[in-house]
Amino acid sequence: MFRQPKQVMVSLLAYGEAPRVRLPWDSRFTPAMLRGHLELHPRLSFWNQTTGEYAIGGRWRGRRDVGAVLETSKGNSQSLLVETLVTRFREDGFRAVVLSQDEADAACSLYLACGWRKLDRLLVYRLTDAWPYDRQKPTDLAVSSFHPGDLAGLTSLDREAFPWLWWNDPSDFLAYSSSENVAVFLARAGGRLLGYVSYSSRNNRGHLDRLAVRPASAGKGYGSWLLDFAVRRMWQSGIRDIGLTTQETNLAAQELYQRFGFVKTGETHEVIGQELSKT
Repeated sequence: MFRQPKQVMVSLLAYGEAPRVRLPWDSRFTPAMLRGHLELHPRLSFWNQTTGEYAIGGRWRGRRDVGAVLETSKGNSQSLLVETLVTRFREDGFRAVVLSQDEADAACSLYLACGWRKLDRLLVYRLTDAWPYDRQKPTDLAVSSFHPGDLAGLTSLDREAFPWLWWNDPSDFLAYSSSENVAVFLARAGGRLLGYVSYSSRNNRGHLDRLAVRPASAGKGYGSWLLDFAVRRMWQSGIRDIGLTTQETNLAAQELYQRFGFVKTGETHEVIGQELSKT
């Protein structure tokens, strides 16, 4: 369990107070980075002014309705700081709160003992010496690059294809798609959007970020072809090492990736959180 404080006063952490926070050497933040974060998210971090302990919050995957506990200091104030942060998320209308991967790795058992639970588990897959299968494209399929005007249709498809927790935030996806190292392609048949694939690359390594097909169009080979299309594009740019993550419960996706030669690395990521509202 978290260590319970006797009497602790916590207050909102303002960006001007960032230099006073006692960040450990392995923090994800520097004082300058923390100040910038607090300017962007001014209501989502708290601290104990006496000890310098803190709980830094944000938005999970850019979501406006899912909060994130990004980092906390380990000490006597930790329990109260986390409880205060969760209360703020609830007051601000967030539907859930999730631990960052760093926070889950550091204190998963402590959160679980305090009533948090595993919301999902991600499996890590990897394809080395990537080689495209060059599958024949379905005759009715047309592929094009993503443009901002496609956002509404892509968002609608995304909500059909994935559970609520894994929906993309439209604004966050738009920022993601504009990154230099990101590519997004849409698949249409008869003018109707049926699926999309996105990937990113860095230092000659690729990552399949998203593969989605509208459920009503599943089983027609669109997903297989989109995956092959993405692998082929990465292969043509010199990438031979491709990674991805998928939900443990998404057996159809796992079967597809394994058919293409992706193998489980044995690495998993636990998604630890709390549901704050059902609405």
